[in-house]
Amino acid sequence: MAEQESLKFASLDSMVDTAFWHALSKRKLEEYQLEEGPFPISGEFTNGTALGLSPRLNIDLNSLNQSGVIPETRNNVHHIDGSIVILNNLEKFKDLDKQAFIDEFGRENLFNTDYMKQPNSLLTFVVLTHLDLKHHHFFYWFAFPSPVQEHKPQLLRKSAISEKFTSNQINSLTENYDIWRKTSSDIFFSARCSGELIKISNIESVDIESKEDYFGVCDPSADPNVPGWPVRNLLAALSTRIKTTQEVKVICFRDRYTHGERLVSHSLVLHVQLQPETKQAETKFIGWERHKDKLQPRLTNLSATMDPVKLAESAVDLNLKLMLWRMMPDLDLSNLHRTRCLILGAGTLGCNVGRQLLAWGFRSMTFVDNSPVSYSNPVRQTLYTFEDAKANARKATAAAEAIKRIFPSADVHSADLTIPMPGHPVSNSSATGRSEEHIAEVKKAFTQLEELIRSHDVVFLLLDTREARWLPTLLATFHGKIAITAALGFDSYLVMRHGVPQTPGSAPTPLAPRNPSSSTRLVSIHGSSLGCYFCNDVVGPTNSTIDRTLDQQCTVSRPGTSMLASALAVEVCVGLLQHPDRGHAPAFMNHAAVEQMHQNDTFGLLPHQIRGFLAQFSEVLPCTAAFSHCTACSQLVLDEYAKNGFGFLLRVFDDADYLETVAGLKELQLSTAIGEVLVLGDDDDLDD
Repeated sequence: MAEQESLKFASLDSMVDTAFWHALSKRKLEEYQLEEGPFPISGEFTNGTALGLSPRLNIDLNSLNQSGVIPETRNNVHHIDGSIVILNNLEKFKDLDKQAFIDEFGRENLFNTDYMKQPNSLLTFVVLTHLDLKHHHFFYWFAFPSPVQEHKPQLLRKSAISEKFTSNQINSLTENYDIWRKTSSDIFFSARCSGELIKISNIESVDIESKEDYFGVCDPSADPNVPGWPVRNLLAALSTRIKTTQEVKVICFRDRYTHGERLVSHSLVLHVQLQPETKQAETKFIGWERHKDKLQPRLTNLSATMDPVKLAESAVDLNLKLMLWRMMPDLDLSNLHRTRCLILGAGTLGCNVGRQLLAWGFRSMTFVDNSPVSYSNPVRQTLYTFEDAKANARKATAAAEAIKRIFPSADVHSADLTIPMPGHPVSNSSATGRSEEHIAEVKKAFTQLEELIRSHDVVFLLLDTREARWLPTLLATFHGKIAITAALGFDSYLVMRHGVPQTPGSAPTPLAPRNPSSSTRLVSIHGSSLGCYFCNDVVGPTNSTIDRTLDQQCTVSRPGTSMLASALAVEVCVGLLQHPDRGHAPAFMNHAAVEQMHQNDTFGLLPHQIRGFLAQFSEVLPCTAAFSHCTACSQLVLDEYAKNGFGFLLRVFDDADYLETVAGLKELQLSTAIGEVLVLGDDDDLDD
């Protein structure tokens, strides 16, 4: 007799399709609920495993079908039943005694039936799971129980099937196997050799002592030296039936198709010596699946495919990504995703700007306002509802919450903040009645506003009044931020980007005086030389709310103006962010200069100002340079702010005329005939 060696076996590896976790989650929520099981489950493996691959048990959407329902028979695909246990607590999953679990499962489910009549009961599996449905994390561990034998099967001889049988016998085997397979879904079978014929039938017909009879196993292993796990369980079961040491013959039938040709030549024939085993009540089992060469469970994270928030992210980006195909191949969506936008004013314009930013794929924004939602707001201000007005909700908070409801992945914040304004006294105790306390409150508001502007990339100025825009304009200029103003009249609107200085702390660079005799026409102004919202003014901002009538206190404008202005403000913002020079992108004087734009300008023309008039359904695109005596962005004002900080601001809040003195406007006014100056009105600023 040849030298004996203990037989080794190739264990099964699990392959779980994503659709299975979708189906299991639904089943858990709707049917299983708090029950932990075990629940019936099924899987499939093939005895046509390609060379180099490990044997696999496939779990898919159909695996949760009722156990015992056999799918359509396929020659080399085999169905086995198992169980799934769903533990409701992750700690229980971690702390469960895995050895005791597999022992109990094996004793209850393996070899408890007449396997000669029901041979597929020799192979089963169990999945231990915990489903974190909130985060769509699935912890699981497969086990393929097999008893630990006191006397391991000893391999006497091993040969390829072509070495054991003739070609005629192999052809007979495959032909009769195919006939038998039409009526049987068994994994195990008998093969009786009679001359050149090999008859295939159910396993119960095997005469273990006959030299002509072989046990057949549909073997999932492709290893030329190691049979698969079903062979192990068959030999363990046979050991409990024999009375004395016995040699058994096993055909490890492997049925692979390559390039349309059927191959069985890699099948094995084993001669194995078994010793009698007695069934023990305390039999130990092995079979936990290894992961990364260790006995440990696995984690599948499907949040990207199952979480509705993730699905929403993907859906939101779909239209934007389709733009990349043909319309805007250079569009940088990641740039928009990471840009932080500060929305000052959560009124009609602020709500619409927030919605437009979402549509463009912006993820991070902060709303600033100091008002509650009123009953007149929801019909015009698209982020609010009647319930917000009924609850007297704060606008900034309600706007942020609405954005989160629309798109839960948005990183949105709010600040209930009153912006200090020129001409609105702070330290005059006769005006406020609480001087020191009021100063402290205003300083806190200023500090918060400055930090918000410092920590964001783009500032939208959408505030009620001209003077409310002054401090944000100064701070945005001082910190070198992109600032975009939008304002409404009754049937007109203004959208304007502010000049962005070359370096923080400096002012936009005024254009040098031009030679009147020069014939060269100015076609554009560099983004670092553009004027701000206050550069066309020759008077400082002051309190514009005094003595206003009701129609002046509220926004009285055609509804479409806010939609148009907010959409254009965001389009200008996106255009700047996509331009190679960002906030320094040049502003062209008119449409005729478009041909001079940089060929890489994704968005084409980027104006300085857009002034629209609904009465004529028309727009003009003024372009003006920074004013050296501007009350908000001139170097004179920025230097005074840098030198005296809040002390300077406090004087401006108490006395707006002081700002004109610092900016040099007082001196300019004295040297200029006031009748020659056109002062712009304030009626395009209301947006409560």
